[in-house]
Amino acid sequence: MDEPSRPGCRELLQRVVELKARVAELIRKLDDALRTGKRQAAPFRKSPPKPDPKTPGRKSGDAHGKHGHRPSPPPEQVAECHEAHLPDACPHYRGRLVETGTGDQFQTDIPDSRWRRSSASSRS
Repeated sequence: MDEPSRPGCRELLQRVVELKARVAELIRKLDDALRTGKRQAAPFRKSPPKPDPKTPGRKSGDAHGKHGHRPSPPPEQVAECHEAHLPDACPHYRGRLVETGTGDQFQTDIPDSRWRRSSASSRS
């Protein structure tokens, strides 16, 4: 190219060259994005794996948090009491069972409260 004779032309020509390169780069990116959008993705296409993934599942021991337990109901709310005895032998392996401890289990019935809808025609 000929050297520009006017002041400031050199900077303008340099800026034109930079902008042409930027336009070419943006056109290439746009073409890539349009081409990717037209391609059908394979089933179960996955993104790249995470660099440090967490291990799946519940953490062991006390690390996975506090378990929520309801307190035992007061004795006046207990309507029935049933005893569950151990069988003499394991039903699968026929081995002798040894009692290691007992535990209480409570079952609370949720009251059945159904909403009744009333319409304007049933009121009259």
